Amino acid sequence: MTFQRKVSNYHVPKGFIGGRERGGGLREDVLAALVSRTPDEVMVIDFQEIEFLDFSAADEFLTVLVRRVISGELGTRRFVLTNLSDAVRENVQAVLALRGLHCLERRADGSVTVLGRISPPLAQTLDHINRMGRTTSNEVAKMLGDIELNAAANRLKTLADAGLVVEDPTTSGGRGARRIFYSVMPVSAEAN
Repeated sequence: MTFQRKVSNYHVPKGFIGGRERGGGLREDVLAALVSRTPDEVMVIDFQEIEFLDFSAADEFLTVLVRRVISGELGTRRFVLTNLSDAVRENVQAVLALRGLHCLERRADGSVTVLGRISPPLAQTLDHINRMGRTTSNEVAKMLGDIELNAAANRLKTLADAGLVVEDPTTSGGRGARRIFYSVMPVSAEAN
């Protein structure tokens, strides 16, 4: 498998989103759009027109969506949030922290950050893979210098299990099988 990343946009309609019913409606609209995308596609969900997303709506929208990604139901399709106001980001962070989940946000400067709690070592590893686009545990151990190969492999597997990177189970040269991990949204990737 080669992760052929295609990036597309989904614009959330303008307005205020409050309550579980509206959050669930947004989730179903986004899920339908995401399922219609090609395998390996990353959908950038643009919140530029959203003035407010309350906690209940954010919970209803994101909890099921993130869990479907990490369950493998969506294959290698992923999503990234962008253009979050401070108020929307605060509620998204609160929901993800409460549920022990994560998702990615592309910031205005093009950087990719994690929403939800993540340890500094995992954040360091994710930053590396986002810069490189793809990596292996060997490359992570060499690049970071201060970790063992098994620790690098554990970090990458943890990030993949959280839906923050995409794992390719094919063999990549050398002795034994090595897994390749791809960034969901490399810093240089742009949406169409």
